Amino acid sequence: MKNLFISFLIVLVSAGCAVEVKTMHSPSVDFSKYKTFCWLNGCDITASGNVKVKDASLQNKLKRALTLEMKRKDFVLDAQNPDMLLGIFVTLKDERSISYRRDDEVPVFWPNDTQPDLMLYTKGTIVVTIVDRATGALVWESTAISYMDFHTDPSQTRINHAVRQILKDFPPEKAAVAGN
Repeated sequence: MKNLFISFLIVLVSAGCAVEVKTMHSPSVDFSKYKTFCWLNGCDITASGNVKVKDASLQNKLKRALTLEMKRKDFVLDAQNPDMLLGIFVTLKDERSISYRRDDEVPVFWPNDTQPDLMLYTKGTIVVTIVDRATGALVWESTAISYMDFHTDPSQTRINHAVRQILKDFPPEKAAVAGN
């Protein structure tokens, strides 16, 4: 039973495919008026956490994923006169989980090992904010949280997946905007 639980937990954390996303938007905004975008604060990404998050290659992967996803949604990158400004905040935090077990939980045939199991993992959070450039109002915000193996660098595939989940419902459908 212990091996099954630990194996399940390792697969869950190592896979990193599960992305929890929370999104909010301004219901009074007509998102159909937006056609172009650029970055809030130039191309800088606000980052905090471990050393990995400050790596330029990670930031470039994130910018590439956001640009591709916005283009896939028919928005045009326009540094001169954008309708929307995208802000990006990223944090990677190294965390640990300690699992204790009682002696009576260990099967008889299991070696007498009552040491706690230590699992190291990284919690990654990406927040994307979209601001109406003309008014300066925040019109969209989405946060994605995922867990990955402690020693794994976030791959372009994992970042693309997270960004696709973040922008899955962007722009909101007109019925959703009118109904709120």
